[in-house]
Amino acid sequence: MKVDKMVDERFSWEVPAYEEAFWQGRVKPWCVVIPVINEGDRIRNLLERMTHLNISEIADVIIVDGGSTDNSLALEFLHNNNVRGLLIKRGPGKLSAQLRCAYAFALDQGYDGIVTIDGNDKDDPEAIPRFISELEKGVDFVQASRFLEGDLLKIRRNPEIWPSG
Repeated sequence: MKVDKMVDERFSWEVPAYEEAFWQGRVKPWCVVIPVINEGDRIRNLLERMTHLNISEIADVIIVDGGSTDNSLALEFLHNNNVRGLLIKRGPGKLSAQLRCAYAFALDQGYDGIVTIDGNDKDDPEAIPRFISELEKGVDFVQASRFLEGDLLKIRRNPEIWPSG
């Protein structure tokens, strides 16, 4: 059974220590993971843009903090901008460690897919619905690129070489 296999595999994951600063529970099948560390006004601007775009209507927003000291992640501000959860990485490592924390958390919560956007406000959150639309169509991996015609690289799993379960 796929769930049993997932539980068995979970014990072998190398996930840095992290804590849930707050978690309001999974509501949507998709989540947007945002890694941050001392992003100041950049993360606040990104979250306000995402609120304006109603991203929380299609995906849960989860922030994973790498140890910010700039007070940019005030809980009231996060709640007012529809953030469902804030994880704080406590273990060693930098960005990749933050992402391992967030991805393990998202998988543990049963999300169907994850969209990642940097918290530095350099990426356009307007693309998030396009990513989710592709995931809903069965695309396994989508990556934006300013170097590709059409902006998005899409990869579908070949079940012969990459089985689903």
